[in-house]
Amino acid sequence: MEQERLDRARQELQWASEHADAHVRTQLESLEGGLFEEEEGTITKDDPGPKVDRVVEVMEKLDELEGEADHPDVAERIGSASDLLEAYLKNHPEDA
Repeated sequence: MEQERLDRARQELQWASEHADAHVRTQLESLEGGLFEEEEGTITKDDPGPKVDRVVEVMEKLDELEGEADHPDVAERIGSASDLLEAYLKNHPEDA
């Protein structure tokens, strides 16, 4: 279930980045890539799996970008991704 939330969040970010203006797209692609790397544990191989502090950082940046989106559908997808990450974090209170 948790892995599914992260996957869905990445899918929302991918859709949003494909439909966003250049400024927002660049930032979304970076966040999506970072989330993927955290999810796969490729950055921190000694301690695999998503790091709560990194997920929080991505969520905070998404909240900022949601207001910068040039189209309501893009903002909605960014908000959805943020909500999915928030739900993920609620199930990891011991890590926060």
